[in-house]
Amino acid sequence: MKVLMYLLIPLIGIGCIRHAEVNDEVEGFDYQEIGVSEAQGFEINYSDNYITLITKSIDGNTFFRDSLVIITNPTFKFDKEVKTFSGNTESVVVQSSTHLSFIQALNTLETVAGVCGLKYVVNQEANEVFVNSQPKEICNADQMAKEVLIGLNPDIIFSYPFGTSGVETYEEVGLRSLMIAEYLETDVISRLEWIKLFGILYKKENEANSYFESVKSEYENLKLDSTIGFNFIMNLPFEDNWYMPAPNSLIVNLFKDAGLNYYYEDRAGTENILVSQEQVWLDGSKSDVWIIIAQREGDFTKQDLMNENPAYGEFKSFKTDQIYFCNTLKKDYFGQGILEPQVLLKDILFLNGTLKDHSPVYFERLK
Repeated sequence: MKVLMYLLIPLIGIGCIRHAEVNDEVEGFDYQEIGVSEAQGFEINYSDNYITLITKSIDGNTFFRDSLVIITNPTFKFDKEVKTFSGNTESVVVQSSTHLSFIQALNTLETVAGVCGLKYVVNQEANEVFVNSQPKEICNADQMAKEVLIGLNPDIIFSYPFGTSGVETYEEVGLRSLMIAEYLETDVISRLEWIKLFGILYKKENEANSYFESVKSEYENLKLDSTIGFNFIMNLPFEDNWYMPAPNSLIVNLFKDAGLNYYYEDRAGTENILVSQEQVWLDGSKSDVWIIIAQREGDFTKQDLMNENPAYGEFKSFKTDQIYFCNTLKKDYFGQGILEPQVLLKDILFLNGTLKDHSPVYFERLK
């Protein structure tokens, strides 16, 4: 939990943008128009002289909005308050390892000059590339390493829209950023579609669109339109609190697509649900499936789980071997998993007995 929060907690706030001057020298480029069919958190708008990328909040979340204008006609002049970009993405900084997934899919990992939480990157391909490219760690605890960032001078910083680091804004140090909030999407296919935004920035629109359409088609053919009668709970307690995801969250909808019913489906709101441990003990004794996504050392077993709290042994899922476990210390669920939601779905369909011919990649049955 601590490591995940380190990767995902936003470090620079909403005011962090760089505005290009009217006379900035830029080179235009040709592009292939692509549409946005599923994602709610970004837009791609085409004009004769430029492309506007807009990232924004989704209903129920704290409001934010950011934009970046990619110039396709170098003779067209913009107001100095417009944040523009030439479209030449040669060096980027990412605030989260989740951004690496989209960059990896476009075979552009060598452009990554800096990463927040570099030592926590699980993505094997990224780590292999980084042996040669040697990106910098841009975070010190909960603060941005300002001098490192300025020294890198990246073309774009992929940032989060929430929070603050307590240092100068990107604008004040002469850098350009774009807010990325793919994690706010409510289903895995909508989240995957953010690859199109990265495709625009890397001039790989066709590759991004083709990848998205291929995975979407496979996922749609796999998902179930009806339930199989199992209900599920999720997660582990954090100190004295037990947080369950919101009913319309991305992760819950993934398991719904596998035919499972969420135990807390009737809860309202878009935020995580705080449930008392005492209530979870009661709910766990009745729920068919328990889904755990967590970091654990070694070959974690049911016995190890019960050693953490003997009460787990009374859960129905514990007694019937219906605990689906993803060890994020070994599996790149938060990275590679973004790129292959169809594999995540196959794992769950296999574990609940719906899919017969599959070898689980991310989730396993805890034994």
